[in-house]
Amino acid sequence: MDGPRAFKLTIATASIVAMLVTPAVGSAAIKIARIRYNPPGGDSGSNRHLNHEFVVIRNTGQRRVTLTGWTLLERRDDLVFTFPRFRLGAGDEVTIHTGVGTDRRFHLFWNSLDYVWNNGRDKAIFRNDRDDLVDRCNYVVDPEVKQWLGHSADC
Repeated sequence: MDGPRAFKLTIATASIVAMLVTPAVGSAAIKIARIRYNPPGGDSGSNRHLNHEFVVIRNTGQRRVTLTGWTLLERRDDLVFTFPRFRLGAGDEVTIHTGVGTDRRFHLFWNSLDYVWNNGRDKAIFRNDRDDLVDRCNYVVDPEVKQWLGHSADC
């Protein structure tokens, strides 16, 4: 098939392929930036130590995004944090601390009485309020690493 008809078919095929490989616009700018899964020091279980375990969410986009109702799931034990009424500005980050606390502008609290993130391996899944996958972060720790030093995973 040569000529104008073949050219139209090629453009149509290229358009379909482009739609399939182009990421969705919108929530794609919201990312899991970091997980501190093992804060420095021994696991005392104190609220202070729990709050040194955290996840950082970053808005890499150009506009403010409402995160109300979005969820962060710890996959190993299916623990879920649901965002309260919250908006994250362009270029801003919010830290979700494991322990109990009072939510502030850039700090939210899971209000867990125990550690959320496993020190050996875990997976964080971040979903929007329509339950669409926005981002995920996996980490696996080398068992030879000295865990008491404290560790984070950059996502």
